Amino acid sequence: MAQSNKKINLDNLVFSEFPDKSWGSKAIRYDIHKDNKNIASAIVRPNPRKELGGMTLSDLQVHKDYRGCGLGRILLKHILNKYDNLYLRPQPYKSDGLSEDKLREFYASEGFRPFGNELMKYKKSSYISILKRAEFLSLSKKENIPLSTIKKIPYKTLNRMLNKMRAFLKKDSVVQKMFKEYNLDINEVDYIPMKFDNIDVSAKTEHGIIIFNYKLLSDKDFLKDYSYGVHEMTHFCQQTGRTEPTQSSDDGDYLSNKFEQEGFAAQVEYIANHEGEDTAKEYVDDLLDHHEIKSKPKKDELKAIFLENV
Repeated sequence: MAQSNKKINLDNLVFSEFPDKSWGSKAIRYDIHKDNKNIASAIVRPNPRKELGGMTLSDLQVHKDYRGCGLGRILLKHILNKYDNLYLRPQPYKSDGLSEDKLREFYASEGFRPFGNELMKYKKSSYISILKRAEFLSLSKKENIPLSTIKKIPYKTLNRMLNKMRAFLKKDSVVQKMFKEYNLDINEVDYIPMKFDNIDVSAKTEHGIIIFNYKLLSDKDFLKDYSYGVHEMTHFCQQTGRTEPTQSSDDGDYLSNKFEQEGFAAQVEYIANHEGEDTAKEYVDDLLDHHEIKSKPKKDELKAIFLENV
């Protein structure tokens, strides 16, 4: 992916994919050919860090005669259309002439974000089909979708998004552990009532019904908000898996409420598993700042609770 001033004709490119067992039994090699010549390739394989799930992108290379004409980006976009959850470790080849910082900039421009100290993670929009509609195409990547537009999203589309979240979280270790502790069947996740609505918080659970704020959809990335689903599923378990009533979030000090503490601990553990420990710790710091917790002993006490499983 080194810079080049050469003008290269990229017409008649041929894409191919096939198993490459030299990288593992489930690895897939993606190639681009032109005039019967392999001019770009990359490997996608199961993430070696099994606790994170997803796939890992490795060994993205472009033939030296075709560098600098956007071919690497073309191959990357082709691969990103096939995966929802993709990780990589930016490691430049000496022959490319790129620094790791430049390589990170390249991947960031295609939607990858820092994950922990070394990795980067790509997150596909949870409602990419919506973005194909004309009313969204006029928005830049940095613009938020107006609330008035979000409220026009058809119910079926919103329900598909919630179903996708259910399916994802049902397989998550934090949620599975939670349901096991409350002696609830994990398949109940499929039947938890959920909806979007106008509420004054990001999400809440009332009488076993999980409600998400419409505003979570404004940045076109509901996937990053799945952690709220984990928090609220904790409340669902509390409200349906116990014989005693739970304490309302409005009753007393919010962060001292043991039911909320349990919800935040699960949410923070999920964030740590999927976005890294540093991101989880930042979330806790922001949470304490938002609720204006000034006392150091109180901060330390709450951090110990929220970060217990991190």
